[in-house]
Amino acid sequence: MCAVICHVHGTEKGNSAVVYESRANAHLIASAPDLLEALKGLVEDDLYSSKYMDMALKAIAKAEAE
Repeated sequence: MCAVICHVHGTEKGNSAVVYESRANAHLIASAPDLLEALKGLVEDDLYSSKYMDMALKAIAKAEAE
């Protein structure tokens, strides 16, 4: 994995909404590998109803570009 996942655009003096959203996106992107691993673990343990299992499987496929 690359050391730098995302570069946050904007400055503290710039548009604060853009800076906030960019930081939120950076945090989400940085957490994506951990979220995918956790989701895969839940699917393997079959802990949720079929509705959520279908959603989880679709999310995993999308994350892995399948």
